[in-house]
Amino acid sequence: DGREGIKYTDENGVKTVESNVVVLLEQKKVIPKDASEKTIAKINRQNARIENRNAGRMADVQNRLNETYNGSDGKGTTNSAGETVKFKFNMIGVETNNTDGGSLKQIREIASANSLETSAKDVAGGNIKALAAVVTTRSAGGSLGLSNGIFVTEAPGAPTSTLSHEVGHTLKLGDNYPRSTGGLMDYPAGGLISSEVDEIWNKAYEK
Repeated sequence: DGREGIKYTDENGVKTVESNVVVLLEQKKVIPKDASEKTIAKINRQNARIENRNAGRMADVQNRLNETYNGSDGKGTTNSAGETVKFKFNMIGVETNNTDGGSLKQIREIASANSLETSAKDVAGGNIKALAAVVTTRSAGGSLGLSNGIFVTEAPGAPTSTLSHEVGHTLKLGDNYPRSTGGLMDYPAGGLISSEVDEIWNKAYEK
């Protein structure tokens, strides 16, 4: 249903939760066939700026997710049993003229096209696909952030942890509000706590 990750334990006993994250990026401008050298140079300069903004956007999303889910040292976070769980976010940039993602149907299509296959079976016997989280620029509707389990967004000026909180919904975490646990799913968001790591692991599909 979009609120999915996949989990596995490697031969060294390292536990990992993996998820694809699509970031909708600004579309570069197309150079017309009959463009003059001056126009070509201008568009190339514009595209260079767009590329820089897109690279910064990708790096910002990845850095914030990694810091929240893997700690400032990048070594992972701890579950309630004291075991380290690492989070692997596969970053995918998709250029589009509509970075808010368009309709929910269009967003779901992007999430499906960039999904991860799991070993779990659906009712027809096929392998279930864990849909990608799609980071958009759509309105957060007056909130700090918003997610429907597939797309995520944050309001301008929202705390840096907001995006990680909304991605938590794509990993099947629910809001703790109005309870206060100090966790990522509080409002405002805190840090990822061991009970949340347990919940993500228990709800993730097997790879």
